Amino acid sequence: MFLPAIAVVTAGCGGGEPPGIVVPGDAVFPEGIAVDKATGDLYVGSTSDGTIFRAAAGAAEFEEFLPAGADGRTAATGLKVHPEGWLFVAGRTTGLLFVYDLDTRELVTSLEALERARR
Repeated sequence: MFLPAIAVVTAGCGGGEPPGIVVPGDAVFPEGIAVDKATGDLYVGSTSDGTIFRAAAGAAEFEEFLPAGADGRTAATGLKVHPEGWLFVAGRTTGLLFVYDLDTRELVTSLEALERARR
C-alpha cells in the first residue's frame, strides 16, 4: 500500500530530511494544504475523491476530517483556514467552493447554494 507523505519544512529543522506527515489511503493524491494558526492543525484535500484530512499539531499522520463525496465535494484542491474558524475548500474542476465550520465540521455554505439563492 502506498502512503503519500507531505513534507512540512520548518525553520531551523537542523538539516537532513524534513519531517513528514503520512496521509492515509491508496489513491489520495493530496493537494492544497492549510494551517489553522490558532491550533497549529494542518488540513489537506484529496484531488481524487474530495476527502479532507486533518493532522493535529505535532501529529505524525493525517486522519479523515470530512469524508469523500460529502456535500457533493468530489475533489478538493485549494484550502484556506479563516481566523473565524472556517475552512474554505475549492472543489477543483467542479467549480464549487465549500465553507465548513471547523468546530462542528458542518457545511456553512457553498457557492452552489449561493447561486441557487440568486435564481
